[in-house]
Amino acid sequence: MSEGAGFSATQTHADSITGNERAVSTALSYVLALGITTLLATGLILAGGEFVTDQRERAIQTELQIVGEQLASDIERLDRVVAASPSRIDEGQIRRDIPDRIAGQPYVVELTSGPDPALELRTKNRDMSITVPIHSSTAIGPSVAVGGSVVIRYDDGDDEIEVDNA
Repeated sequence: MSEGAGFSATQTHADSITGNERAVSTALSYVLALGITTLLATGLILAGGEFVTDQRERAIQTELQIVGEQLASDIERLDRVVAASPSRIDEGQIRRDIPDRIAGQPYVVELTSGPDPALELRTKNRDMSITVPIHSSTAIGPSVAVGGSVVIRYDDGDDEIEVDNA
């Protein structure tokens, strides 16, 4: 055998087969590249899933906050009307159409009474909620409604403001 053929005259054919590692390095590089690509893709998918979940939660919180602020504003507006002429109002009401669902989830609107009355909006499965304080000189009656058409009502008999579905 000549020396220009890739192995010396003292090298046997068996030595030249075991000594050639070019095919092994190609297969190893391929397997490593696949492994690294799989890890990166998995990481991106998991991170992307978390990002979407976080964005969805923020969207629900923001939407609940907006609806809560609108309803609180209506409650305070009705309170001002009642306070301006309490003897002339038997029963006043404000109707507000709010979304039935927020981000595909039904929700509850709860008006709580006490020294610090508030309006709480929460998803039905109770995993998210917001609370909006109510500033009212008229008493607030504890009441509950669900998303959709809501009526904020002054009840002269109980002398309080309530929330209910229309």
